[in-house]
Amino acid sequence: MPTINNASLNCASTANIGNGCGGYSSSGIYTCVAATNVNPGVACLPAFNPATVGLGTFNSSSSLFSGIAAPVNLEWESTAFWAAGNGTSTGTTPFYETFSNACPNQYAWQYDDHAGGLSCTGNTAFTVTFGQTLYPSFFTGQKNFNNGVWGLNLQNAFFGYYSLAQYPYLYSFGTGSVGLGWEYVYNANDAVSGVYFWDASLNSFLYTNPADFPYFYDFASSSWLWYYTGTARYFYEFGGQGRGLFFSPPPG
Repeated sequence: MPTINNASLNCASTANIGNGCGGYSSSGIYTCVAATNVNPGVACLPAFNPATVGLGTFNSSSSLFSGIAAPVNLEWESTAFWAAGNGTSTGTTPFYETFSNACPNQYAWQYDDHAGGLSCTGNTAFTVTFGQTLYPSFFTGQKNFNNGVWGLNLQNAFFGYYSLAQYPYLYSFGTGSVGLGWEYVYNANDAVSGVYFWDASLNSFLYTNPADFPYFYDFASSSWLWYYTGTARYFYEFGGQGRGLFFSPPPG
């Protein structure tokens, strides 16, 4: 029969049954319960009744499972006490404190949440979004106009309206019904929130950022292009191939 040092968990004897215990004894998550095959006959376990190990059954009313996943890991507990005694004897430091001191940002045992719901007061609400797409910071401040259409005001110009429904492909409507068309977006990951657009019509990567737009750097011609926003892809090239004002058909 293993002996568990429950004194540090506020479960020193059967007289403590029903008391809160564990790292957050006042939270009500763990309580001292009667236990067999352990000495002194008390264990610190999550306060579920019945204390089902594993998921248990699903409650459609609460949308929760009845189980508690697992009781305190005895091997972790024993290791922590041994570490508290410098590897030569069983220490007296609470096992959860040993783990928390060594790894303050990690979970040492079930419900070990230093920065989460246990410290919340008042009415607290959480919004969890699954499958959220993280767009480059170039698009910070974009406005959703519904029906999958976005708009973005940059420092010197209105980028226009566009769709991200097939991101990383972007379809630009410009400022009305015409714009850049299809562009493949790459995050430049630079300090100025830049992006690269692969433009199939120009067969080139175009670079811009919120401060430079409507200028694009054209890597194929090693030149800067001025994009006439609101037009069907009219550009003015500075240097490079000497194209001056030119039209580029939308990518197919």
